[in-house]
Amino acid sequence: MAGCLGAGLLAGLLQREHGQAQSEGGVGDALAKAAGLGLTTTSAHLRAVKQAGLVATRRNGVRIHYRLAGEDVAALYALLQQVARAHRAATEQARTAYLGPEDIEQLTREQLLERVKAGTATLMDVRPSAECAAGHIPGALSVPLDQLAARLAELPDGVEAGAA
Repeated sequence: MAGCLGAGLLAGLLQREHGQAQSEGGVGDALAKAAGLGLTTTSAHLRAVKQAGLVATRRNGVRIHYRLAGEDVAALYALLQQVARAHRAATEQARTAYLGPEDIEQLTREQLLERVKAGTATLMDVRPSAECAAGHIPGALSVPLDQLAARLAELPDGVEAGAA
């Protein structure tokens, strides 16, 4: 189970939980890429975390969609990150490379939606267009990551901007 956690599978699901209206991910999507694993290996790891009770599933045809089993799983993952930072110096460098610096303001989903609704923030969904079409935060602009630099001029002036 620790290998799955370190591979980024729960991190990918955690980001989905806090970054999309539909808080699920299928194995064939960016979850395998985020973990840096092949599809078969990712599926095996997800079966292991499902057996451990950390994720729940929903089947849609041949696709299986995964989501965190609860907020307690997100809390467990946060605690594991804290322990890893305290006991391994390289963990902080890896965390910063993957998630960015800690001084970035973190918002709850509700806080973000309030800002978007009030017009004081713009949220960009930087996932591929097909993933965004499958489910996204209301009000988010679809700006796939590979188009981000070219489309920055589309953002309104004087408004905070964030990406999910």
